[in-house]
Amino acid sequence: MATNRWRGDAPAVAQVNTITPASVTVGNVFTLTINGKSLSFTATAATIANVTAGLAAAVAASSIAEFQELDAADNTTNLTLTARTPGVPFTQTSNSATGTGSAGHSLSTSTSVANSGPNCWGIAGNWSLGAIPVDGDDVYLEESAVDILYNLNQSSVDLVSLNVAASYTGRLGLPAVNDSGSYFEYRTRHLTLTADTVNIGYGEGSGSGRVLLSLGANATTILVTKTGSPESQSLPAVGIAGSGSTYTLTVLDGSVGVGIELGQTATLDTVTLSGAAVVTLGVGCTVATVRQAGGTLTLHAAVTTLNVDGAGSTTYVMAGAVGALNIDGGTVWYRSTGPITTLKVGTAATINFTLDVRSRTVTNCTIEAGGAIVDTAKTVTWTNGISLNRCSLAEVALDLGTHFTVLVSSPAVGAAGVYSGLIGDGVATSYTIIAATHGLAGNGRLIVDVYDAATGLREEPAVTVNNATGAVTLVFSSAPASNAKRVVILGASA
Repeated sequence: MATNRWRGDAPAVAQVNTITPASVTVGNVFTLTINGKSLSFTATAATIANVTAGLAAAVAASSIAEFQELDAADNTTNLTLTARTPGVPFTQTSNSATGTGSAGHSLSTSTSVANSGPNCWGIAGNWSLGAIPVDGDDVYLEESAVDILYNLNQSSVDLVSLNVAASYTGRLGLPAVNDSGSYFEYRTRHLTLTADTVNIGYGEGSGSGRVLLSLGANATTILVTKTGSPESQSLPAVGIAGSGSTYTLTVLDGSVGVGIELGQTATLDTVTLSGAAVVTLGVGCTVATVRQAGGTLTLHAAVTTLNVDGAGSTTYVMAGAVGALNIDGGTVWYRSTGPITTLKVGTAATINFTLDVRSRTVTNCTIEAGGAIVDTAKTVTWTNGISLNRCSLAEVALDLGTHFTVLVSSPAVGAAGVYSGLIGDGVATSYTIIAATHGLAGNGRLIVDVYDAATGLREEPAVTVNNATGAVTLVFSSAPASNAKRVVILGASA
């Protein structure tokens, strides 16, 4: 295991690709392609020089943004494409077609000068060890503002830890649309690797406004202490995608999105957010448990258990079903049509269904004093009603629209029952009558009286009721004669 630190000081070198035609006949079609966009030239003479000149002219005249990043040079025997900005790589392919000519033609591409520069992860000179990070390394991005934009596909690398300090203010990863704004990015956009732990935003500093990670099959623990301000209003500062195993995510502050881009997936075992954290979980997420102690959560995926217990918390449930939704503080705005199996609205907590008038179902619901449920459009089917837990209607806020019927039910109580029997044997002073004998429920509500069997006068021995078993024990100061005392027990039938 080694510690490898980002330096980002390798010299910039422009990439050069060499394109070579062969076996040219008139009518053959030769094509250059970048990012799915192509330029073609049809040979007008059966010479290599005819093709290289034609392709060079096509590149120079092209309005395609990806080709405008390159300079083309006709060398008669081949064509070279050189990046206009040293340190910015490109991916270009070549092919040829017979067209109206003869078979046997070809057009090949080789990289004669490899790209290099201070923004490339995969350049040894950018690292403190003089080597690109490998399996078992602890990698640190600290005290730097140098962007890491290229050579991000490191999918074969398995780190012990990836650490992005708050003192790293550069950008890690590429935006969906190239910085020029003229095309969708085709290079690898996310740093792609596996790591046992990922730590972001620790220590002093303003942090990065763009950290894009695609994590592999490791069971990764992710801690985000804080982030920089997102460089885009529509995207969080930290974007995470993953596959394979499960992740544990804790966000103390800053903005984080997981699985928010098209096609991204992630499996999250536990998500915890607090403070001023802003977290978005996308449609590609599989989520087990979320605990929100503060901040803002936007949820586009189903979740097994969602606990919202921060007084200042704001939660938007946009899609997916919720198994258990426990709100003990803050406000949940429920826009999903997915069902809630069990809903608990605690004191000073609110769930509001008014942002979306589509129908949904809540199977079981409990509300406590000070809680609020808002469903003015009557979008919710309350399968088992709303149960008031130790409070009255006056102590909760139920805005359920107009023109409806309230059905009131009280807790079920078993039918009343009475047991009567004689005790006394002239020897014992203590007698126990078990639940199997008196047949009444041992719920702590048994009433026990003792009378003299001959006179009918009420007596007061020491009486103990075992609420767990329902057993009734009577202790007399002196042993009663045989069948001299009558015991009467009143309670609910078992």
